[in-house]
Amino acid sequence: MESINLESNSEVPIFKPKLGIFTELQLAEIFLSLEAKKEVSGKYVYFASGVENWAKRSTVIREGLYLNNYKSSNDNNSYKLVEETLGLVLGSLEFYTQVNVIDIGPGTGFQIIPIIAALKEKEQMGKYIAIDIVKEMTDLAIGNIVDQKIITTDDTFQYVHDFEDGNFADLIGEPQKSGTTSLFCFFGSTLGNMINRHQVLVNLRDSMTEGNLLWIGNTLYDSAEYLVNSYDKLKVNSEKYLAVHKPAGSFFESFGIENWWEFGRILVEKDDTFGLVKFNFEVTKPFTLEFPRLNNKDVSRINFAKNEKFTFQRLKNYTESDLVIELKEAGFKIKMLNVAADYKSALILVSV
Repeated sequence: MESINLESNSEVPIFKPKLGIFTELQLAEIFLSLEAKKEVSGKYVYFASGVENWAKRSTVIREGLYLNNYKSSNDNNSYKLVEETLGLVLGSLEFYTQVNVIDIGPGTGFQIIPIIAALKEKEQMGKYIAIDIVKEMTDLAIGNIVDQKIITTDDTFQYVHDFEDGNFADLIGEPQKSGTTSLFCFFGSTLGNMINRHQVLVNLRDSMTEGNLLWIGNTLYDSAEYLVNSYDKLKVNSEKYLAVHKPAGSFFESFGIENWWEFGRILVEKDDTFGLVKFNFEVTKPFTLEFPRLNNKDVSRINFAKNEKFTFQRLKNYTESDLVIELKEAGFKIKMLNVAADYKSALILVSV
């Protein structure tokens, strides 16, 4: 992978980021990460049509399948774990008159609904605050929650923030009033998608105050083998292959590469050393990504040659001890650990 800053007469196609999708800081991060590490943060698969993919899944749930399908799906066993342990978590908050729910990386928003409903029943529900790197995701979550008629838009707030960039204490508002606390929820294996997981956890810790709780969930390591095997069975560039790899399409679409499958194929690899599943793109047809106004130059480019690989998404599959260790190293105190009956997901409640 070669980085150049000069114009080229090559016939290799050059692709540029679409306007209005990335900030200058994000473009710089993508460029430097590709140049130095041959990797892009998985958070960028939610740009362009990335949230639309979530929305389509959410639409199915809205059409009457919410109670019978979503909660029983094997992919959502952490949802059931939330419901099973919710009473214990809210018991830790029973002495507060109001509890704000801070939804970090909310996805469709459905996993948070039992929490809001229980707090409403107890007359403890304060504000619902959804925070994500793209506004479309917070729009989706709030829309789904409001549709369930347990909270109105007047009681919701949404903010766009990259969890790797710093804490977001200023987004939550003024110092909490007496009798009010916040429950931070970080579900959906979002932590496992991050490159700098430690920094994300530190930023979360620094966004919290005494009395706040963080409820965090992630998949566990024994699900990695199943995930890799399921991708290996897909016929390359088949209709199902392209449908499953829509996250790749979202990233490439951000650079105007609508037909990404003509330039390479996706390899799903498991790294047992670090418990990672990596989604790598192997180039079959050379292309160039162009980044405007970086490094004090008019144009910076990265050339991708045939057979080169780069990682566009990774998933950290934890053991319970892995997750506990990372949380402790970030300065959290462990209050409760729960593991699903099938050992494919865990929830941990922590404080600062």
